[in-house]
Amino acid sequence: MKRPVITKEKKKLANQKYYQKYKNTLAHKWKNDPLRKDKLKKYYQLNKDSIIKTATLWNKANKEQRQLIITRNRINKTQGWIVNQHLISKTNE
Repeated sequence: MKRPVITKEKKKLANQKYYQKYKNTLAHKWKNDPLRKDKLKKYYQLNKDSIIKTATLWNKANKEQRQLIITRNRINKTQGWIVNQHLISKTNE
């Protein structure tokens, strides 16, 4: 008995359904995968100079965006999260 031929479209749809069904567990596994972390660590150690070079070039080319990022980080560190008191009082009632 021959197996039916699976087209690329059917396989793509099956993969999409599988991912949608198990995306939370797959993301958790991927995030905590020790092999992936080791590979990334080696990659960053080997390519440290080129990564820093591209980051400095981006920072020079996009001074305004970099300044926005710096000020946003500074504000978040000093102020923290701002909570709307009127929303909290409504939920407590």
